[in-house]
Amino acid sequence: MLSDTEGPRNGHEDWAAEWRQRCRSNIERTKKARRVKPGTVIRLPHPLEFSDKVERDTFTFEKGSRFTAADGVRVHITGWRKRPFEVVA
Repeated sequence: MLSDTEGPRNGHEDWAAEWRQRCRSNIERTKKARRVKPGTVIRLPHPLEFSDKVERDTFTFEKGSRFTAADGVRVHITGWRKRPFEVVA
């Protein structure tokens, strides 16, 4: 894993601590996404607008980046594992 930095020595080490924190956040999101199995319902904090101009925020995971929206429309959400989400069911 990533070790902590020793702290700023010349003012340039702040970026390293921030980078490490972003890495840790990404790792946690990835771990959470790995637990999502087919049939899991997730909700995004902000709705996504799709090509049919409808905004949706609740989806059932199928496989990869494929989901079924609550209204039955099948969608692809690229990069969903890096987005914040909550597991609903």
